[in-house]
Amino acid sequence: MAPSAASAQDAGSARIEDIVVTARKQAENVQDVPIAVTPIGSQKLQDASIKDIAEIQRLAPNLFISSVTNGGRAEIAIRGQRDIEGTLTSDAPVGVYVDGVNIPRVIGLRSSFVDIERIDVLRGPQGTLFGKNTTGGAFQIETKKPYDDWGGYLDFSYGNYDSKILTGALNAALVADKLAVRGVVQLRRQDGYGRNLLGQELNDDHTDSYRLHVLATPTDRISLLVSGDYVRMRNTGSALKVVYVQPQATAGSIQNRAVLGQIMAEEGINPAAPDAISRAQALLEATQNGSFYDMPSDKRIYDNVNVWGVSGTLNIDFDWAALKSITAYRGFERDSLSDYDATPYTLIEPNLATEARNFSQELQLSSQDGIGFDWVAGLYYNRETGHEGNRLLQAPTFFAGNPIITDGDVLNKNKSAFAQVIYALSDTVRLTGGIRYTNEFRALTTRNRTSAGVCTVPLVAPGAPCERSFRQTFENWSYLASVDWRPSDNVLLYANTSRGYKAGGFNLRGTSNPATFAPFSPEKATNYEVGYKLDMLDRALRVNGAFFYTDYANIQKSTNVNTANGITSFLINAAAAEIYGGEIEVTAVPVAGLTLSASGGWTHARYTRFPDAILGDRSGEPFSIPEFTFGLNASYVVPVSMGDLRFNADYAWIDDVNFRPTARNQASVTQKAYGLLGARAALEIKDHGIEVALFGKNLTNKHYYAMVADYDSSFGFNVAFLGEPRTYGIAIRKRFGAEK
Repeated sequence: MAPSAASAQDAGSARIEDIVVTARKQAENVQDVPIAVTPIGSQKLQDASIKDIAEIQRLAPNLFISSVTNGGRAEIAIRGQRDIEGTLTSDAPVGVYVDGVNIPRVIGLRSSFVDIERIDVLRGPQGTLFGKNTTGGAFQIETKKPYDDWGGYLDFSYGNYDSKILTGALNAALVADKLAVRGVVQLRRQDGYGRNLLGQELNDDHTDSYRLHVLATPTDRISLLVSGDYVRMRNTGSALKVVYVQPQATAGSIQNRAVLGQIMAEEGINPAAPDAISRAQALLEATQNGSFYDMPSDKRIYDNVNVWGVSGTLNIDFDWAALKSITAYRGFERDSLSDYDATPYTLIEPNLATEARNFSQELQLSSQDGIGFDWVAGLYYNRETGHEGNRLLQAPTFFAGNPIITDGDVLNKNKSAFAQVIYALSDTVRLTGGIRYTNEFRALTTRNRTSAGVCTVPLVAPGAPCERSFRQTFENWSYLASVDWRPSDNVLLYANTSRGYKAGGFNLRGTSNPATFAPFSPEKATNYEVGYKLDMLDRALRVNGAFFYTDYANIQKSTNVNTANGITSFLINAAAAEIYGGEIEVTAVPVAGLTLSASGGWTHARYTRFPDAILGDRSGEPFSIPEFTFGLNASYVVPVSMGDLRFNADYAWIDDVNFRPTARNQASVTQKAYGLLGARAALEIKDHGIEVALFGKNLTNKHYYAMVADYDSSFGFNVAFLGEPRTYGIAIRKRFGAEK
């Protein structure tokens, strides 16, 4: 098994352990890799009570994850670049990889974060080796693999909100040194921490996750890992809160006339009455009353998700090179009904039905021994098909065409070839160069229409079928060039430049205006970076850091548009932006058993040129990310007669986040800086393989917004998705056999 990123948390060590990562498609000590990467091992994940990918932001700098429970997905931002749309025709700027397989749609990932060996957070464009959609960086998730012995564990945790998580893992060697299997099951049940007017629990968790690995090693030179996974989610959805209502002075404007008209109709208010507007306005404002986590909605919402995948990874070691083949087929279905206005009125209610299938094949041929001349070359192919439908109901009394129906079939294909070489000029200086060619094909067949059957697809002749197809091909060259210098055994200095690429595409939510179906252009991010990695005081102190500047072109940006049938969200291209900043990570082991770590990130991200035909000149607008983040972590292992006592505390601070810089009321869309405190205390009884732990997260019960939606310019109010409250509980784990 690969060494974990434990960072010297064993009681007998007063030095920082070696941490092995695969950030360059080969196993290397993290201190030898001239890339900004944060490795997080299984022990650290357990100490920090990490059960969700969204919580990783507590452990890595310049990482911000704005999360909602819907679909079990999270919007990941690294160094200012974030996922902003989440449809099948758009991609995220941060690539997520599980056991080497690209996960293009991270549906269901939040609640199936189980049996993880290590996570590597790679910052900056990774366009050469990873390619697809890594302009901001990449998440590499390695699950625990089968080993040649018998073992496993049972883990049960119970907490507030009647949270129950049962996890079981079983490892078995079926044929000694030849065939081993590992199966994992996790069942999660948690009551919601909010309720609506029907008494329905919101932000609940009812998720079942399954994974099976089969590892065959017929010879010392050949291995085959076959994997399958399945996730089933049956939840209600997110609790939202109205955070701003337009003052009465503007209540009669065209932007929110639909909202007030809908309220008047539902409440039986005569719109001709002199006090009609003020009465409707007062009713809307009254929805802000109540507890923080409850939502004054009378709609029965739901969020049902199925995610599955199979993959095979074949490794063949020749005398002169190694061949790796990664083949994967994945799919998901999602059906959800949400109430995005967070009121008892029928204002914004999307009913989303999405399904997709994804096939990928990657071939890697490499010769890598860490000395002299290393190289890797490969081919990658990806084909995604899917259908996305949405019945969006918006103020139907005012907008007669409601609900608006988005109905699109999507085909996305990616073909690429890549190569990277590492050449040692001397014992202390290495050069790295890489290049990747990508060909992307995007196609959309749309049948968008109103509920009355009025076609909203452009240039369709009267009486003809409401259907049009659009297709576009994009090409790109990405590269990496770097030099690193090791003046001593404990110091690595590096400088690099790299380019990442994200494909263009089409707007699913296009209207009868042909401009709304014009393809948006690909993004390009060109990064320049210098960094350092230092081990000092006989490896009792480690300091890693980097400074970066990114030239960001053709940024894909979401904007809201008012149409005759309601508000619609589109992707457009901002012309240019610049991102610069730095990060630092410090780890210290002052005495055996005590590990202290701190990290800090600074990201300054602004649009330098952004002409918006709808909203005007947006040049100078900041990105919707925190400019500063920092985290603290302390872990202490105390040997006792029966085993070890482990104590862990972590604190993550996040700067102000302006989620919607174009909103008219900035205070309502800005989450002020806040900190989250977590702790865990565990007693390990080694002779019996038992660990008992008490844990808590958000211990100060900080109220904060995970995301904010700006409906003010269209409907006269804004709503926010709510961050998780204080949670705490007890966990018991029983290990058996050879399980570590």
